[in-house]
Amino acid sequence: MVRLYFCDSHGGNSEISKLGIDLFGTIQNWPTNFMGDAFGETLAAEKAKLRRMKKDAAE
Repeated sequence: MVRLYFCDSHGGNSEISKLGIDLFGTIQNWPTNFMGDAFGETLAAEKAKLRRMKKDAAE
């Protein structure tokens, strides 16, 4: 028997949620962006890099 809980912060208050696990070990209510958004983070980094390059080229 295993129980998993997720702790999140909302406006300075902590909220604990029980995570549901099926018979195969799959988490049913995985928290949004818990492991991050790798594509979104890569895209943001590339956009920042392009902004710096444009700024440096304009100077």
